[in-house]
Amino acid sequence: MPYLLALIFAISLYSGASSASIPTSCDNNTDCIEVGRWDLGFTLGYGNKSNPLKDYKDIPLYLVPTIAYYGDSWFFDNGNIGYTLAEGENYTVNLVTTFSNDSAFFYRWDPSNIFLLSGSNNQRAVSPIVSTFGSRMAPEPVIGELENRNFTYLGGAEAFIYTRFGIVHASVAHDILDVHGGLESKLKWFYNIPLDKWNFEFAAVLDWKSKEVVDYYYGVRPSESLY
Repeated sequence: MPYLLALIFAISLYSGASSASIPTSCDNNTDCIEVGRWDLGFTLGYGNKSNPLKDYKDIPLYLVPTIAYYGDSWFFDNGNIGYTLAEGENYTVNLVTTFSNDSAFFYRWDPSNIFLLSGSNNQRAVSPIVSTFGSRMAPEPVIGELENRNFTYLGGAEAFIYTRFGIVHASVAHDILDVHGGLESKLKWFYNIPLDKWNFEFAAVLDWKSKEVVDYYYGVRPSESLY
């Protein structure tokens, strides 16, 4: 699974009026951004994003920027552009676009390797477990140089449900550039506990990607292997 180990020094730069005239509703919530204010910042340190692709190097991380703005309806959040369709005390429904994060393993400067602070860019890679009991290990197939896996942009809808037991986030998005024509969906529950200047988050995430997405990025093509 990818890991990120870093000693973080964060500096946030804010535009707008002085803090004396700004509401304090976000003071104890690191995920909260005031409406009508730019949230600009960067994180310095050293991190390493592991790469599940064979013979591909892990991705070093030194500086991670964050750029976000939330208006009354439209918003921009680290590459995600969205529009709020409906909002209430206990829910929010948005139309949203975002970049695909699967191409990040193939290209060092993919947007997903730059804007890591967007909540939708968490990556996990799971290797299949193969039983060798009572049998000989099969020879590993020879894979040649991989062809390009192109970057794409996704568009879809998301919903947030706010409860006393945490926040539920559900989303579904489709490839709007027709690179692979696939679907992605996510279901996430998370619960934040602010404590002085610290913020602890407990989360459970379920990611689903359609066959078109998996085959395009992780399938071995005939031109890449004779196996």
